[in-house]
Amino acid sequence: MYESPRLGLLGGVIVEVGGRLGVGGQAGLRLHPVSGRMRFSGTVDYMFRPYSLLGVGAEVGGCTRWKDLPPVFCVDVRGSAYFVGSDLPDGNMVAQFLAVFGAEFDVF
Repeated sequence: MYESPRLGLLGGVIVEVGGRLGVGGQAGLRLHPVSGRMRFSGTVDYMFRPYSLLGVGAEVGGCTRWKDLPPVFCVDVRGSAYFVGSDLPDGNMVAQFLAVFGAEFDVF
């Protein structure tokens, strides 16, 4: 098992490619329980090109090393709710649920 702080900050890039292109980012907190590979995250998400959306997100998932390679591979289930922005119908919010596949790398 890899070493990970119990509570940490996270940041990421969001790219939407399904039917149209959108670019944004996210920032939040990630909690790793005392033991095991599970992790929980809460984020603020902001899409800024070519339209704007502001919302919150939550994830639950886990990570593992594969064949002692440097990155740690991760799978998460994510839910997001957007409630402010130019891409929303008047008076409504938009929610989405996703499966997220990724990798973590040590920066420092």
